[in-house]
Amino acid sequence: MAGAQDNQRTYFPLVAQDVASTPTAPPGELAFMSARSSSEHPGNQAALAIDGDPATFWRPADNPPAGSYLELDFSVPQTVLTVRFLTAMGEAVATATATVGPGTATATPAGTSFRVSLLRPAVAAGPGRAAQDNDCYSSFVHADRATVQLSCSEAFAGVTGVRIYLDAVGDPAAPPGIREVAAYPPGRRAPPAFGPAARLSPPA
Repeated sequence: MAGAQDNQRTYFPLVAQDVASTPTAPPGELAFMSARSSSEHPGNQAALAIDGDPATFWRPADNPPAGSYLELDFSVPQTVLTVRFLTAMGEAVATATATVGPGTATATPAGTSFRVSLLRPAVAAGPGRAAQDNDCYSSFVHADRATVQLSCSEAFAGVTGVRIYLDAVGDPAAPPGIREVAAYPPGRRAPPAFGPAARLSPPA
Protein backbone atom coordinates (compact mmCIF):
# COMPACT_ATOMS: atom_id res chain seq x y z
CA MET A 1 0.00 0.00 0.00
CA ALA A 2 1.60 3.23 -1.07
CA GLY A 3 1.53 6.28 1.16
CA ALA A 4 0.42 9.70 -0.02
CA GLN A 5 3.26 11.99 -1.09
CA ASP A 6 3.44 15.55 0.23
CA ASN A 7 6.58 17.68 -0.09
CA GLN A 8 8.84 14.63 -0.21
CA ARG A 9 7.30 13.10 2.90
CA THR A 10 5.38 9.85 2.80
CA TYR A 11 2.30 9.51 4.99
CA PHE A 12 0.75 6.15 5.79
CA PRO A 13 -2.83 5.47 6.87
CA LEU A 14 -2.94 3.96 10.34
CA VAL A 15 -4.63 0.63 10.95
CA ALA A 16 -5.37 0.57 14.68
CA GLN A 17 -6.53 -2.37 16.73
CA ASP A 18 -7.03 -2.68 20.47
CA VAL A 19 -6.20 -5.94 22.16
CA ALA A 20 -9.47 -7.83 22.62
CA SER A 21 -8.96 -8.57 26.31
CA THR A 22 -7.13 -6.97 29.22
CA PRO A 23 -3.45 -7.19 28.29
CA THR A 24 -1.16 -9.34 30.37
CA ALA A 25 2.48 -10.26 30.00
CA PRO A 26 4.74 -12.91 31.50
CA PRO A 27 6.48 -11.80 34.72
CA GLY A 28 9.21 -9.31 33.96
CA GLU A 29 7.77 -8.12 30.65
CA LEU A 30 5.94 -4.85 30.07
CA ALA A 31 2.39 -5.34 28.76
CA PHE A 32 1.30 -3.54 25.60
CA MET A 33 -2.25 -2.17 25.49
CA SER A 34 -2.86 -1.70 21.77
CA ALA A 35 -1.31 -2.17 18.35
CA ARG A 36 -1.48 -0.28 15.05
CA SER A 37 0.36 -0.37 11.78
CA SER A 38 0.87 1.44 8.51
CA SER A 39 -0.89 -1.43 6.71
CA GLU A 40 -1.97 -5.03 7.24
CA HIS A 41 -2.06 -8.13 5.09
CA PRO A 42 -5.51 -9.80 5.34
CA GLY A 43 -5.51 -12.13 8.33
CA ASN A 44 -2.30 -10.67 9.76
CA GLN A 45 -3.53 -7.86 12.02
CA ALA A 46 -1.23 -5.71 14.13
CA ALA A 47 -2.60 -7.09 17.43
CA LEU A 48 -1.31 -10.56 16.53
CA ALA A 49 2.21 -9.34 17.34
CA ILE A 50 1.28 -9.04 21.02
CA ASP A 51 -1.19 -11.89 21.49
CA GLY A 52 1.33 -14.15 23.23
CA ASP A 53 1.22 -16.74 20.45
CA PRO A 54 4.39 -17.08 18.32
CA ALA A 55 2.34 -19.00 15.74
CA THR A 56 0.48 -15.82 14.73
CA PHE A 57 2.03 -12.71 13.22
CA TRP A 58 1.53 -9.24 11.81
CA ARG A 59 2.81 -8.35 8.38
CA PRO A 60 2.16 -5.38 6.12
CA ALA A 61 0.29 -5.46 2.86
CA ASP A 62 2.17 -6.78 -0.16
CA ASN A 63 4.67 -4.41 -1.78
CA PRO A 64 4.90 -2.04 1.21
CA PRO A 65 6.97 1.13 0.87
CA ALA A 66 10.13 1.54 2.92
CA GLY A 67 9.25 3.03 6.28
CA SER A 68 6.22 0.84 6.90
CA TYR A 69 5.85 0.15 10.60
CA LEU A 70 4.21 -1.64 13.49
CA GLU A 71 3.44 0.50 16.57
CA LEU A 72 2.67 -0.89 20.02
CA ASP A 73 1.45 1.30 22.89
CA PHE A 74 1.55 0.93 26.66
CA SER A 75 -1.42 1.94 28.82
CA VAL A 76 0.88 4.21 30.88
CA PRO A 77 4.45 5.44 30.25
CA GLN A 78 7.11 2.86 31.09
CA THR A 79 10.86 2.68 31.67
CA VAL A 80 12.37 0.52 28.93
CA LEU A 81 15.85 -0.93 28.53
CA THR A 82 15.42 -3.71 25.96
CA VAL A 83 12.98 -4.62 23.18
CA ARG A 84 13.04 -8.00 21.46
CA PHE A 85 10.90 -9.30 18.62
CA LEU A 86 10.62 -12.44 16.55
CA THR A 87 10.30 -11.95 12.80
CA ALA A 88 8.69 -14.32 10.32
CA MET A 89 8.00 -14.87 6.69
CA GLY A 90 4.78 -16.51 7.83
CA GLU A 91 3.03 -19.71 6.88
CA ALA A 92 1.02 -17.99 4.16
CA VAL A 93 4.16 -16.90 2.33
CA ALA A 94 6.59 -19.66 3.24
CA THR A 95 8.94 -21.05 0.61
CA ALA A 96 10.98 -24.21 0.32
CA THR A 97 13.80 -22.51 2.19
CA ALA A 98 11.55 -20.78 4.73
CA THR A 99 9.23 -23.43 6.09
CA VAL A 100 7.71 -22.56 9.46
CA GLY A 101 5.61 -24.13 12.15
CA PRO A 102 4.16 -22.87 15.43
CA GLY A 103 7.45 -23.40 17.27
CA THR A 104 9.87 -22.71 14.44
CA ALA A 105 11.43 -19.33 13.80
CA THR A 106 11.92 -18.39 10.17
CA ALA A 107 14.73 -16.29 8.80
CA THR A 108 13.78 -13.00 7.18
CA PRO A 109 14.61 -12.42 3.50
CA ALA A 110 18.04 -11.13 2.60
CA GLY A 111 18.08 -7.35 2.37
CA THR A 112 15.53 -6.80 5.14
CA SER A 113 16.35 -4.00 7.58
CA PHE A 114 14.51 -3.16 10.82
CA ARG A 115 14.71 -0.03 12.95
CA VAL A 116 13.23 0.32 16.44
CA SER A 117 12.15 3.61 18.01
CA LEU A 118 11.14 4.22 21.63
CA LEU A 119 8.25 6.73 21.62
CA ARG A 120 8.72 9.47 24.23
CA PRO A 121 6.38 12.35 23.30
CA ALA A 122 6.78 14.20 26.62
CA VAL A 123 10.55 14.58 26.25
CA ALA A 124 10.34 17.49 23.79
CA ALA A 125 8.06 19.43 26.15
CA GLY A 126 9.86 18.78 29.43
CA PRO A 127 12.99 17.45 31.10
CA GLY A 128 14.63 14.33 29.80
CA ARG A 129 16.76 13.22 26.92
CA ALA A 130 15.74 11.56 23.70
CA ALA A 131 17.34 8.24 22.79
CA GLN A 132 20.06 8.82 20.22
CA ASP A 133 21.48 6.43 17.65
CA ASN A 134 24.54 5.79 19.79
CA ASP A 135 22.38 4.97 22.84
CA CYS A 136 20.50 2.03 21.32
CA TYR A 137 21.21 -0.42 18.54
CA SER A 138 19.24 -3.21 16.87
CA SER A 139 20.74 -6.49 15.76
CA PHE A 140 19.85 -10.09 15.03
CA VAL A 141 20.64 -12.13 18.13
CA HIS A 142 20.31 -15.64 16.74
CA ALA A 143 22.01 -17.44 13.89
CA ASP A 144 18.57 -18.08 12.36
CA ARG A 145 18.39 -14.36 11.48
CA ALA A 146 14.88 -14.24 12.91
CA THR A 147 15.10 -12.66 16.38
CA VAL A 148 15.96 -8.96 16.64
CA GLN A 149 16.89 -7.13 19.81
CA LEU A 150 17.07 -3.43 20.58
CA SER A 151 19.65 -2.88 23.32
CA CYS A 152 20.18 0.48 25.01
CA SER A 153 23.15 1.68 27.03
CA GLU A 154 20.74 3.07 29.61
CA ALA A 155 17.05 2.74 30.45
CA PHE A 156 14.70 5.41 29.10
CA ALA A 157 11.72 6.62 31.15
CA GLY A 158 8.46 8.03 29.85
CA VAL A 159 8.21 5.55 26.97
CA THR A 160 4.62 5.42 25.72
CA GLY A 161 5.19 2.83 23.02
CA VAL A 162 7.50 1.11 20.58
CA ARG A 163 7.56 1.57 16.81
CA ILE A 164 9.30 -0.99 14.58
CA TYR A 165 10.10 0.22 11.08
CA LEU A 166 10.75 -1.86 7.98
CA ASP A 167 13.43 0.36 6.47
CA ALA A 168 14.14 -2.15 3.73
CA VAL A 169 12.09 -5.12 2.55
CA GLY A 170 13.97 -8.08 1.12
CA ASP A 171 11.05 -9.38 -0.94
CA PRO A 172 8.37 -6.70 -1.42
CA ALA A 173 5.92 -9.20 -2.89
CA ALA A 174 6.07 -11.23 0.36
CA PRO A 175 7.21 -8.85 3.12
CA PRO A 176 8.39 -10.29 6.44
CA GLY A 177 6.14 -10.21 9.48
CA ILE A 178 6.58 -9.88 13.23
CA ARG A 179 5.38 -12.74 15.41
CA GLU A 180 5.88 -11.43 18.95
CA VAL A 181 7.26 -8.29 20.58
CA ALA A 182 8.42 -8.02 24.19
CA ALA A 183 9.73 -5.01 26.12
CA TYR A 184 11.78 -5.25 29.31
CA PRO A 185 12.48 -2.79 32.15
CA PRO A 186 15.86 -2.43 33.88
CA GLY A 187 16.90 -5.51 35.85
CA ARG A 188 15.37 -7.98 33.42
CA ARG A 189 17.21 -9.78 30.67
CA ALA A 190 15.52 -10.87 27.46
CA PRO A 191 15.10 -14.64 27.10
CA PRO A 192 17.16 -16.73 24.67
CA ALA A 193 14.05 -17.47 22.58
CA PHE A 194 10.32 -16.87 22.42
CA GLY A 195 7.92 -19.52 23.64
CA PRO A 196 5.73 -20.38 26.63
CA ALA A 197 8.66 -21.67 28.69
CA ALA A 198 11.34 -19.25 27.54
CA ARG A 199 9.91 -15.73 27.74
CA LEU A 200 11.99 -14.64 30.70
CA SER A 201 15.52 -15.13 31.90
CA PRO A 202 16.63 -14.49 35.48
CA PRO A 203 17.26 -10.83 36.37
CA ALA A 204 20.56 -9.51 35.02
